[in-house]
Amino acid sequence: MENFKKPVIFMIVGIIFFLAFLIVIGSFFVLTAKRDLYSEKVQFLTEVSIKNADIIENKVSNQLNTLEAIAAFAGNYYTFNIDDDLSLLSLDFGKNNFKKIGIISLDGEGKTIDGYKYDFFDFTCFNKALNGESNVSDRIIDKADGQEINIFTTPIYKNGTVAGVIFATQNTSVFTEFLEVNSFNDEGYSYIIKSNGTPVVNTLHKNSIGKYDNLFDEISKIKSNKKNLLKFIDDMKNNKDGAVSFIRDDIKKQIGYSKVGINDWYMITVVPSKVISKGSDRLITGMVVTVVLILISALILGATILRIFKRNNNNLKAIAYTDFITGCPNWNKFTIDCRTLLTQNPDKEYAMIIFDVDKFKIINDLYGRNIGNEVLIHIAYVLSLNTREEECFARASADNFNILMEYKTDVDIINRIKLITAQIANYISSYIIELSFGIFKIEDKMLGISKLSEKANFAKLVAKQKTEFKYVFYNENMRDIILKEKEIENYMEVALLNKEFEVYLQPKYRIKDEKVVGAEALIRWNWAGKGIIPPGEFIPIFEKNGFIKKIDLYMFEQVCLILNKWKSNNLSLENSISVNISRIHLSNKNLPEELLSIAKKHNVNANNMEIELTESAVFEDINKLIKIMKKLKNEGFILSIDDFGSGYSSLSTLKDLPADVLKLDKGFLEATTDDIRGKDIISSFIKMTKILGLHTVAEGVETVEQVNFLKSAGCDIAQGYYYSKPLPVKEFERLVFNLISE
Repeated sequence: MENFKKPVIFMIVGIIFFLAFLIVIGSFFVLTAKRDLYSEKVQFLTEVSIKNADIIENKVSNQLNTLEAIAAFAGNYYTFNIDDDLSLLSLDFGKNNFKKIGIISLDGEGKTIDGYKYDFFDFTCFNKALNGESNVSDRIIDKADGQEINIFTTPIYKNGTVAGVIFATQNTSVFTEFLEVNSFNDEGYSYIIKSNGTPVVNTLHKNSIGKYDNLFDEISKIKSNKKNLLKFIDDMKNNKDGAVSFIRDDIKKQIGYSKVGINDWYMITVVPSKVISKGSDRLITGMVVTVVLILISALILGATILRIFKRNNNNLKAIAYTDFITGCPNWNKFTIDCRTLLTQNPDKEYAMIIFDVDKFKIINDLYGRNIGNEVLIHIAYVLSLNTREEECFARASADNFNILMEYKTDVDIINRIKLITAQIANYISSYIIELSFGIFKIEDKMLGISKLSEKANFAKLVAKQKTEFKYVFYNENMRDIILKEKEIENYMEVALLNKEFEVYLQPKYRIKDEKVVGAEALIRWNWAGKGIIPPGEFIPIFEKNGFIKKIDLYMFEQVCLILNKWKSNNLSLENSISVNISRIHLSNKNLPEELLSIAKKHNVNANNMEIELTESAVFEDINKLIKIMKKLKNEGFILSIDDFGSGYSSLSTLKDLPADVLKLDKGFLEATTDDIRGKDIISSFIKMTKILGLHTVAEGVETVEQVNFLKSAGCDIAQGYYYSKPLPVKEFERLVFNLISE
């Protein structure tokens, strides 16, 4: 019996020791894995905090860039009189996202464009601006409405020295909205403090600390926090990033902190420790089961650990790197993937492509946001089908998508864009989805991903101006073009107020006796300090942004003033002066009444005014055009169709229009007078217009051969450089009336 018991005891002891060994080894392995996984996730939390800090820093940088652009403009016209300077500044305010904007004189007196006065003498942001530094203030209370605001300031330079300061206020809540991005399954949140613990930007998150005077004081209320609090405070004093844990309301929380790069601001990102350790807790359970299973099969252990580790890691990445609407990668994931691909494939050619949906708001308005989201999901699906292994894509924001595309030739890029467009266009059966693409071919792969996307975006803005084949390759001139357009848009209202837009008159000659019988009013922009700006540089911009409506009415009124002056001096033309009206006015059913009101205001007869509508307007909405033309005709105005022959007009169309005059386009004239058949076509056309009761005017007449031909063909009137270029009004009066104006 003793001999039997001893082996049993030894076996039991051996089993106990073996089990204890397995438990110790297994526990050690579990705790080590938990610690490593936790450390990795804490590091990820720090990276999220750094990314949020970059977002705020970029937001502030963009706002300061905007303010600096306004300051550069203001410096050109700075008068040292706040009220005068504010009148110019107010023209720019509507295009920015600031709450208030104004000017501070050198003695610290500030005034906004809506009349609020501030004393900035002791403000740090004002003194920094006086020293030439554009900056943003910490959070303060706006005395106007008691709201929390930040103040952006930038110096105004006049002749190389600081002459004043432009300031703008922005509700601190704007920063709060930027930080209200779901992270860690909506358990995480971010806010900003100063290095001394006082708040700069609060968060509205349901689990946040709420309002507080000093974060350090709040944390110090719990004794167990003191050790980590000292590290927290010490890191901020030494401009370090990091992560620590604290306890509040009996909940352990992990805090990541990163210097924003603005003043002494720090980005704070908070996540409950249980969210970070959730994967670790599952790992422990799995490992306990695994240790038991080791008794059956030790081979399962490694595979189980690897599988659980990978699953939890993927879950964490999915939370941080996935777009919540489409399920495709978001911008954070895209930047990482781009940098990896560009680094790993130095010999491959890549292009950064950004595109969005034209008039996406219309889709949401017509079909609802659910359909709008379905469109975004479909776009992501199409991109997933068309993205190769060593490429990546993401929904960057709203309806903006980015693609890092590998290519060999430009044709490769164009063909793939066309394929993507075709697969997206007809997703909504009753609506054609149009896309605009900007393409930047990457040469320097060390450029930041945001910089690459910015260049592609410049090209996209140009592509949006096209009517078809809406893709554009970036070139270095585009940024200058966009900035020039912005400069024009920023100044156009001021130019109109200053009457920098001038009327030029191009004489119209009756061909049979070469007598001036009329004129066409043409616009020139005499930009103060820059000289004459050709219409081709600003008219397309005005047509795009709608400012052309104001310009057309302004030109119409200026012509009325000219006719009124001539009438007072017993001067007149045999025929009328023609004024161009953009097709954009066709949406205004009250246009005839408005024009007649202006004419009556200046005592001008409607039959002395000729309204020119372009041929392209005919095909936008012919029924609407006919209604407006009839009303204009009934009021007494003479009507003409301009640029005939540049599009697809026909006599069958013209017979339905109540027009009086048909103007042959210069290109039509040049293209059809080089051969006998072309001349026969024009001659026959002029005869047919006479049958329709229309007078004909030939534009762009430049040679004596053209004049002789038009005379033989029976054309009534001609204008062009053969006779005269467009003239300032005084020169026109000297030519036609032999009138010398003072």
